[in-house]
Amino acid sequence: MSKNLKAMVMAAGMGSRLEPITLKLPKPLIPVMNRPLMDIILSQLHNIGVNEVISNTYYLANQIIDRYKSNKLGIKASERKEIVHEEVPESDHADGEKLGQIEI
Repeated sequence: MSKNLKAMVMAAGMGSRLEPITLKLPKPLIPVMNRPLMDIILSQLHNIGVNEVISNTYYLANQIIDRYKSNKLGIKASERKEIVHEEVPESDHADGEKLGQIEI
């Protein structure tokens, strides 16, 4: 009897601290030792018996989706695009108006 092990990989961050690299390349696809970081993560998950992965995506999501929708890593990958509810920090404007959370 084989187990159906599943995992979730968090991949929705914008990687703003890694700019300018992440202006055109999502953080999970940044190469580490000439391999995209997410390739390394998925390979390691496959090595411990995980056969299905879901990943949340947001920033430059199509690059991640296109790379892993059909892969040779031995893992079935699917994604969920996130809808982000932006929160604007409160600040005092010259006219006394305050900004708060934006409702979508």
